Amino acid sequence: MKRKIISASVALAMILSASIILPHSENVLYAASVETIQETAPEFKIRNASCGRVSANLFWNGIPCDGYNVYIMTSGGYFRLASVNGNVNAYTVKNLAPSTEYTFKISAFRYDGEGRKISFETSPDYTLTTKEAPPSNEGFTSAEISKNVVRLHWKKVRCDGYRIYMLGSSGTWRSAKTVESEDINSYLIRGLEPLTTYTFRLRAFNYDNNGRRNFGKYSEDYVVTTKTAAVRPETVSGISATADSGSAALSWNGVKCDGYEVYMLQCGSWSLAKSISGKTSCVINLPDNSGDLSFKVRAYNLNEKGDRIAGGYSKTVSVKTGPVIEVRNGITYVDGILIANKTYSLPEGYAPGGLTAETVSAFREMQNAASKDGISLWIVSGYRSYGYQSTLYSNYVWRDGKAAADRYSARPGHSEHQTGLAIDVNNASSSFNNTAEAKWLAAHCDEYGFIIRYPDGKESVTGFKYEPWHVRYLGKDLAKKVTDSGLTLEEYLGIDSVYKK
Repeated sequence: MKRKIISASVALAMILSASIILPHSENVLYAASVETIQETAPEFKIRNASCGRVSANLFWNGIPCDGYNVYIMTSGGYFRLASVNGNVNAYTVKNLAPSTEYTFKISAFRYDGEGRKISFETSPDYTLTTKEAPPSNEGFTSAEISKNVVRLHWKKVRCDGYRIYMLGSSGTWRSAKTVESEDINSYLIRGLEPLTTYTFRLRAFNYDNNGRRNFGKYSEDYVVTTKTAAVRPETVSGISATADSGSAALSWNGVKCDGYEVYMLQCGSWSLAKSISGKTSCVINLPDNSGDLSFKVRAYNLNEKGDRIAGGYSKTVSVKTGPVIEVRNGITYVDGILIANKTYSLPEGYAPGGLTAETVSAFREMQNAASKDGISLWIVSGYRSYGYQSTLYSNYVWRDGKAAADRYSARPGHSEHQTGLAIDVNNASSSFNNTAEAKWLAAHCDEYGFIIRYPDGKESVTGFKYEPWHVRYLGKDLAKKVTDSGLTLEEYLGIDSVYKK
């Protein structure tokens, strides 16, 4: 798409070809700076526009005035295209370029005692993009074929619609269907003869200013032969699948059919993920946090009514999706979540300067709620710098040895406390276990955006012993999802927590 900044000469050409005659013989181009354009009242604006290939119809909310000036942005600023009477609230701009962005505004004016125009209201900028020239179309990409019907498929292009042509028995082309939408990319042709060869063409069109269709080039001929009667296709075999965090790629052995249906199992329910024809592979976009997914495929043929007659399902194939891991400025984000554990570290210079504002606010809200239940919560340890964690960890290693220290203390750069999102509550020792405060925290912390970061029995996953006092802020929505899943954060995201050495 191009953004058009027009020259003064082009703007003058627009004026001379405009569909509304300018009052007072003022067919002259003026810079917007010639007249005072004041602040816009909220109710005065260009409310919409209908856009053609080389023209645009502007519509605005009328206000009491003697007239309106129509401006277009040019390389030298805003220039006036036209002036219209105060009872007019629409204007057609012609001689625009196809597939180009333009910006307009409208100024309302009154005449003073000497007949001069005094502008008093100006609309906000309004930007639109003209349509493309009648586009070429690659033609039909595939077809579903039965005894009496053919469903033709094509790729969408930016246009007002499509026309399908069929070659008649006399050797002449006739229009089989006009589709008045750019969003439709298939059509069912009915009433055909069995065991007969048919040839089709396709071309796209746009409407001009007078409502006439401007057509693009014809596509190449597409030849199909109808069948006798619909039969149930063979069962699909040889299905395989691979996946990453965002999509799954499937392939299978082809059978004689009109198309295939791909089904996906998620949350215990099978659903149709995609229908395709003419290919024996496809890519399925996966939902967020989809986890392990299963797929199966079946072939189908069309009957004489255009309904699908499906074959048997293929064997089920499962895929394991992975997380989206990004490292920005040395900081690791997994599916957009900042992570610091034994696998993923923070740089020494990462220093938010304390607990984040969101973390503090959430803790205060949780603290107040706990107090109403007779539970006292306070922060015993919040943000820790890289340097402080280094000293702390070294002291633990000196006291208990490295292997023991690694079970309850993070090495510098691997501590969640450095993120400013983690808090140790009340008493960071085993004496906190099974207290009323610990039980309340486990039962309610997700309601305020926190999770128990190192649950009991999950040391092999998180890398750390059970710490009922250590909570991590994730935000209310995500904290509830993680808690309801019964998984640790590592399990939920599909990552590990293991030191390299």
